[in-house]
Amino acid sequence: VCPMPKAINPRFQEGERVQIVLKKHLTDQWLGVIENSFFRPGLRSNVYGVRFTERGNLYTRYYESNLKKAP
Repeated sequence: VCPMPKAINPRFQEGERVQIVLKKHLTDQWLGVIENSFFRPGLRSNVYGVRFTERGNLYTRYYESNLKKAP
């Protein structure tokens, strides 16, 4: 496994609950928990791994701009 660069000035920390903000996307408004984060140099963006325990334990990744703190 290749090491991934740590997130730069991350807005979210591991274990925080977040809400997805992706209009017209299946996961829009879903609530999940941050599992990990890393920086993608080619995209110049932080990426977060989010776990949805209420949705069959689904795991997927999102850009920082597509997340907000859960209400």
